[in-house]
Amino acid sequence: MYNLVATLFVVAALTLLGHAAYDGFFASTSSAAPAATGKVEKGTIAVAIKGLAFPDGNRIVAVGTTVVWTNDDGATHTVTSTDHTFGSGNLTKGQSFKHTFGSIGSYSYFCKIHPFMTATVTVVQPYGAG
Repeated sequence: MYNLVATLFVVAALTLLGHAAYDGFFASTSSAAPAATGKVEKGTIAVAIKGLAFPDGNRIVAVGTTVVWTNDDGATHTVTSTDHTFGSGNLTKGQSFKHTFGSIGSYSYFCKIHPFMTATVTVVQPYGAG
C-alpha cells in the first residue's frame, strides 16, 4: 500500500512540474502590449529574452528606432533575422545586442539555438514624419 501511495505522489508531482515547465517554455506572446495596442514606439526600446521566449518581442517601431535585446535566461540565445540582415551571435546571460531599424518593413527574427523562439519588429513611418 505504501508503494502505491508513494508512486501516486511522484506521478502527481511530475505532472504538476511538467505543466509548469511547459508554460515557462511556451510562453504566450499575447503579453506583447505595444504590438497589441498598435502603439508606435521610437528611440531606444528594450526587449527581454527570458523563459525561452521573446515575451515582449513583437513590436511596432518608427524608422530609426534602436531595439536592444538582453538575455535574462541562463541559457545561451541568439537574435537572428530570418533574412539574415542582422544577427547577434551567441548571447549568454546578461549580454545584450542592439540593432537600429532604418527601413520600413516587417523583420521576423528567431533564436538559432532554439528556433521555436520567434518574434517580429514591424517598422513604420509615423504620421507627420518627413
